Amino acid sequence: MKIKWLQHPTKPQLNNTEQHVSREAASVAVDFGQAVLCPPPKRGTNEYLQWRREQSAMAVPQANDVSIPYIDPPQWEVKESDGSNFSVCRIVKKHGFESTSFLAPPLDCPPNIAKRFYELKGKTPQPALDAAQREAARQAQEEYNQRSKTFKRY
Repeated sequence: MKIKWLQHPTKPQLNNTEQHVSREAASVAVDFGQAVLCPPPKRGTNEYLQWRREQSAMAVPQANDVSIPYIDPPQWEVKESDGSNFSVCRIVKKHGFESTSFLAPPLDCPPNIAKRFYELKGKTPQPALDAAQREAARQAQEEYNQRSKTFKRY
């Protein structure tokens, strides 16, 4: 928290200056009348952004903070069913910050992953798409993605 010292207990040269201190120290200083809290700047102003930067710079990582890894290039894996009635064999694609599960091999799935998936499912693999069919499917998906940006949403 940011406070303005009115009467610093040990360093008089800090009187009438602003300083970032812990919440506990600010509470004690304000209760003793040694400081006043500095109100946060109005949102949307440059002063507000500077104030937030100062707060972020003082942040200390905690033991329970989690950093999600960014995965690039994509990682593919086949998850087997664990035997319960609700579990199914699926393909998992991890890319970026996301994990996506598929119940059938998608177009961009590597052939060895699709083969392993069909082996676990006990099915015969579908015929592999040739390069022209894959390119046509990818182009159709890109066109759909472009059109979906202009869909009217409610």
